[in-house]
Amino acid sequence: MVESFNKKIKTRLLTRYKFKSIFELNDKLIDFVNDYNMNKRLKSLNYKTPKQYLKETKGVELGLIKSKL
Repeated sequence: MVESFNKKIKTRLLTRYKFKSIFELNDKLIDFVNDYNMNKRLKSLNYKTPKQYLKETKGVELGLIKSKL
């Protein structure tokens, strides 16, 4: 699963943009991961978002990642 997610980051983010700084890259990565966790419905999770799945199955509330840079 990790390899699949890494491939998505590479194909949907790293090959599409030319970053001016490490800070811009960091911001785009955080936006991508937040969008994926909060909005992406996955077939492997019975068409639920990772946030919904974790809340329903583990009782874990998933929050947004915030930049620390």
